[in-house]
Amino acid sequence: MGRLNGSILAPGLGAQGATAEDLGRVFGSARSSVLPAMSREIMNAGPDRTSLRDATRRALGEMEAVLAVG
Repeated sequence: MGRLNGSILAPGLGAQGATAEDLGRVFGSARSSVLPAMSREIMNAGPDRTSLRDATRRALGEMEAVLAVG
């Protein structure tokens, strides 16, 4: 199998049902190339800026914990 020369967009996270743990299971060793998309989940926290920022930080922490490689 050749090496991917790019990123893998992973939609469906958060409000659409997929979780950070699903990324590790689905993408396995390719998880370092995954770009998780969860804008709906984050936007649902708004419109308050503080709530949006908190939702973004929470999502980032969840994704980093699963997608970190090495």
